[in-house]
This record gives sequence, structure tokens and C-alpha cells, in this order.
Amino acid sequence: MIPQISCDFFFLSTVKDLWETVHTKFSEKNNEAHIYELETKSMSMMQGSKTMMEYAGELKNLWVELDYYLSLDTEKRAEITAIRNFIDRRRVFKFLAGLNFMFDQVSQYILNREKKVELDEAISIILNEDSRRNLMMSGPEIDNSAFMIKQGDNMKKTVDPSKPFQQSQRRNQKTDSRDNLWCMYCRKSRHT
Repeated sequence: MIPQISCDFFFLSTVKDLWETVHTKFSEKNNEAHIYELETKSMSMMQGSKTMMEYAGELKNLWVELDYYLSLDTEKRAEITAIRNFIDRRRVFKFLAGLNFMFDQVSQYILNREKKVELDEAISIILNEDSRRNLMMSGPEIDNSAFMIKQGDNMKKTVDPSKPFQQSQRRNQKTDSRDNLWCMYCRKSRHT
């Protein structure tokens, strides 16, 4: 332990006293400036260039930390449940508002559902959509090699026109055949 810190705890007689002193000294439960900082970070956070996992994770971490600092001081369970539902609903709105525009349609789907969606369910729906989009954008890989097709007893090699080497080979075959052409009028090659 650092000497400057340990001197405050060195002569405490019980572990309970030690923990109470540590909690009092280093707990930021009543640090309004820190709570304000967390709240403004969560309100201003946008997905931007972050992946969906990064955005959702950072936002949820901020909210978990806020929940720690903002403990509810009520004894009535119904009030706590109502307040938690209200906070969770606002967080769903904030999460959806911070998403990139490509998720607008899915956000509308979430907001228009008859049953209200909880935060974790909204994140799950968006993550599933993100995975689906990533899969669709990558598409299947196609092998551009030549194929062999059997027609009767003959084997015929088909050429893939997307290969530049094969295209240049065909182009050279055409120019070779033009070299043999002569104009009867001007007596020059390569045109008729």
C-alpha cells in the first residue's frame, strides 16, 4: 500500500472500521460532479465509427456505473419498479437515437411494437440486424477459375470472362486474325 494512504488505515482496530473508512474516503456515491460527467457522456454518445458491440458496451457500462451512484432511497417496491421501468424506457430511446442512420428502419420497428421493448432486448435486435447486414454485405466468395463442361464425348473448356488474362488472350487472338487482312484499295493491313 502507498505510504500516504496506508497511514490513515494503519491504526484501525477492526476490519469493519477499515472498510467503513475506505468507503467514506474513496466512494464517489455523493460526488455530483462525477454523476454529472457520466450522465452527459451517456447523453452525448453516438455510434459514429464504433462497431455496434463497442457502442452498446460503452453505453451499458456508463449506465451500470450511473446505477451504482444513483441508488434509490425508497422502501416501496412498486415505486422502485416504476422508476426502473421509466429509466429503462428512456435508455432504450437514447440507445436508438445514438445509432447510425442505417438502423432507422429497425429502430422504428422496435418503437412501433405493441409490447414495450426492454433495453437488453433492443440491443439484441439491433445486434442481430448488424450481424445480418455484415453477412449480406460480405456475400459468398466465387471461384473465378475455368470450368470443364462435358457435352457428349467432347470436353469443352469454358472461359471466365471476368479474368483479365483471358480477356487479353482473346483480344490478341482477334488482332492476330486482323494482321492477315489487307485492304484492296489502299493496300494497308488491319482494315477492310
